[in-house]
Amino acid sequence: METSKLKTADAPESKEAGELAATIAGGEPFTMVGRGALVDLGRMVRAVLTFDIPGDLVECGVWRGGASFLMADLLRRAEATDRKVWLFDSFEGLPPPRPVDGPAALAYVQNTDSPDYYDNCRASLEEVRRTAAELGVAAYTEVIKGWFEQTLPLFRERLGPIAILRIDGDWYSSVRCCLENLLDQVVEGGLVVVDDYYAFDGCRLAVHEFFSERQLTYALESVTGLPAD
Repeated sequence: METSKLKTADAPESKEAGELAATIAGGEPFTMVGRGALVDLGRMVRAVLTFDIPGDLVECGVWRGGASFLMADLLRRAEATDRKVWLFDSFEGLPPPRPVDGPAALAYVQNTDSPDYYDNCRASLEEVRRTAAELGVAAYTEVIKGWFEQTLPLFRERLGPIAILRIDGDWYSSVRCCLENLLDQVVEGGLVVVDDYYAFDGCRLAVHEFFSERQLTYALESVTGLPAD
């Protein structure tokens, strides 16, 4: 197995990609992911479809589902009925960070009045399923509730090959769990996105520690998605 690139989200935005505007507009109210990173994610999905890279699309840590809905809508528009987007989330918010996750993580859970707190990233499973139906992408999604360490080992065989793996678990233990359970299923030419690589120390440590233990030499690339106008 070889991934073409390990991508890291939350990079600077630049200009272009109006063709993705409608799809992004549908999912954007339901995600914290920036416009540029959404554009880049849309391009990844289109690349997977254009070059027929096999496998489903997986997001671990979905909040209200917006990034997954973007991927699912692109599958719908392409009539790619042989693929789906898997949404894994506790739907109970984030687990408590540990010291390894760094000062930014510890500060996040203490600052509950921050507009970026979002009730500890808690979202409703029923709301996510309802939104998927309202956006017309329910047939292209599979929503799995539970903590990663419980759900990923149970579902990885059902997942099969993975074309895009998007990890948005924030903390060390969550990111490490996703890599340990799912990275081997990312196909040659597939893509891995780590959303919080620049945000939290524990996320970076999980990536580099895992790579070092596996002696993996994948290159990291910061996305520079172009915002849709």
